[in-house]
Amino acid sequence: MLATIKLMRPSWIRPKFRHSCFSSRLYTVSYEKAIRSPVGKRIPQTPANTYAKQIRFGEKAYGDLRENVRYACHIYREKVDKLPASESHRVIENILSDIKLHKKKIIATEFTEVLQVLATCDNNVLKRYCNDDGFKDLWMLGAEVSNTLSDDQLKIVLRSLTKIYMLWSASITDVLMGLDHCCAQRCRDWNTTTLLLVADIWHLMAVKPIQYMQAMLNLFDIDTETFAALSTPQLVHLTYFVGNVRGGPKSLLSSIETRLENVIEDLSVSEIGLVCHALFKSSYSICSTTLLQKIGNKVQKDFSELDIYSSVSILKQFRYSGFYQPSFFAALELYLTDEHVEKLNLVAISHYAVTFASFRYWNEKIFNAFVNKFISVASVPRKLVPFSKKVQELHPSVRARCKDIAKLLWAVTSMNHPCEHLNFDAVALDEVQSRVATGEMDWFPHYLIDCLHSLAMRGIFPYDLISLVLSTDYLKKIKEAALYEPRRQLFVLDGSIGIECQDYTGNRLPPSFKDQLPAAITGTDGFELKAKVGLTDIMQCLSDLLGGKTFIHCRSIIPHFKTADIIIHVDSAGHPLAVKQGHASKAHQRDLAVPLSDNMLHGLLGRIPAPEKSPAVENRKLAVEVLGQNQCVRDRNVLLGLNRMKMRQLEKLGYKVILIYPFEIQQLENSTHEEREDFLKERLSNYIAF
Repeated sequence: MLATIKLMRPSWIRPKFRHSCFSSRLYTVSYEKAIRSPVGKRIPQTPANTYAKQIRFGEKAYGDLRENVRYACHIYREKVDKLPASESHRVIENILSDIKLHKKKIIATEFTEVLQVLATCDNNVLKRYCNDDGFKDLWMLGAEVSNTLSDDQLKIVLRSLTKIYMLWSASITDVLMGLDHCCAQRCRDWNTTTLLLVADIWHLMAVKPIQYMQAMLNLFDIDTETFAALSTPQLVHLTYFVGNVRGGPKSLLSSIETRLENVIEDLSVSEIGLVCHALFKSSYSICSTTLLQKIGNKVQKDFSELDIYSSVSILKQFRYSGFYQPSFFAALELYLTDEHVEKLNLVAISHYAVTFASFRYWNEKIFNAFVNKFISVASVPRKLVPFSKKVQELHPSVRARCKDIAKLLWAVTSMNHPCEHLNFDAVALDEVQSRVATGEMDWFPHYLIDCLHSLAMRGIFPYDLISLVLSTDYLKKIKEAALYEPRRQLFVLDGSIGIECQDYTGNRLPPSFKDQLPAAITGTDGFELKAKVGLTDIMQCLSDLLGGKTFIHCRSIIPHFKTADIIIHVDSAGHPLAVKQGHASKAHQRDLAVPLSDNMLHGLLGRIPAPEKSPAVENRKLAVEVLGQNQCVRDRNVLLGLNRMKMRQLEKLGYKVILIYPFEIQQLENSTHEEREDFLKERLSNYIAF
């Protein structure tokens, strides 16, 4: 039997400003699967192993909530008086024998009693009953009486189930669904304390009660009085459960944000980390800059109070909300000393690095510390074992996940961080190849695409891996397994091969793939002309200087880069030539701005080129790049990795690239037309005879 819950998951590379609600996306999960593995986990785990994994990273903050909301969390256990062993056996055996021999129907009281007694038994006693056929009938009969349980009996049954996980099996599915339905029907009559208590008990079982959680969140959304009655600790508690199911009604999330703005000063940094993580998991970006500023101001007072979980969670929400606070990053810069970075695990380091890169904030010393930590962890000896064994045997603080490798590689590359002396490229490539060899990337194929895309930005093209991901079977696997479809990365990777790898003979993207690319991926020149600051003014000045619009052309030269280029052709004497206007390409729905040689055309279309003949007359091709703020490192005249890759490819296509940086555009905005012309004359004087 299947149950449905609607969830939405975010992408870590490019935060999307969207809100999540129960109508976002449909995921179908079974209770049988939920028993062995929480929703979203690919590797089956017993509830006990699930507890251990959750406590290691994040659940401590949940368990450390204030006393008046610590109902049934991981560090709390209700004290139950144990019966003597003989008495426990007698109660259990009597009920099981009645079920097996006499096919007796049980009543709610008996079902509650046998589970309560089982919860007091030692593990050895529980193991004895694991394979008892009577328990299959017990679960079946228990499902029939679940609706007749009183509220007190319902709580006892749920609490008992959290302590007898060793007896869980597929036969308990009906009981869980019955109890879930029962809780959902009764939640309207419960107060806030009971609502959160029941949710806590379900959480302790590592099972998501789909009907109950949806009913509870809808109740808090609709009933404003019930929501207003929440205390501050209960508000934090409710927010945790919103994150636990990865979504909630949009209006409820907005109400939570409003309440948090008023009480954020009363929360500890652990609780702030908890709510930030919960809202991030719900794909909810905080809209209130006031709330984000209060969070930043409170945290930056003393970063030493932050644990790894809280700091990473706050950074996630800042990144997802697109909120940049200079004072926060300045304080964080001082906090991240070499000694502190050495104490962090790679999960935290990858999040720190991605956050810095998302805001284009670069510090050479900090990024060197990140890279050194990665290299030291990667040097730990490892065995080529199956992926499932690797996850179970290797502690996450010792080994990096493929997700962490992809994040860190993207962050270091995006910031154009120089790593030649650190041997970063060789180590990163070795890590990626080893994860492919062990089969880990088969579980997460989209992370392999991210890794190859980052390596390509660094000018590294492992042909065997590229041919693998561009194969038909692997493209199908990516579409089926990825949380987001990395079409943009694939498009850039394939186009880069055509320009930079003339000896590559492996797989290429099929034409049908390129035909289906939306404008958001391929870009439009009209949008560039309207959106890019200073581009229109520069074009007008160049037109006046060169003698007309026929001597310049604004198009994206390379199809897999969206940013526009101003193209100028000059002869060997430096005199401008008319630029032939391009026409729309059927494959990419773009204009190729210049006449293409056979080499260029074959490379872009995925065919092996023939040797290019030297032209009879040496003409020069110039590409003037008007850079935006998002194309450079913050407050520096340093190109980001993707834009550096574009300039490298333009040079391979025979262009001389002239860069106009954002600070220069700002200065030209307040200049006269004559001053702009003088600036362009000086910048182009080595190539054009004015």
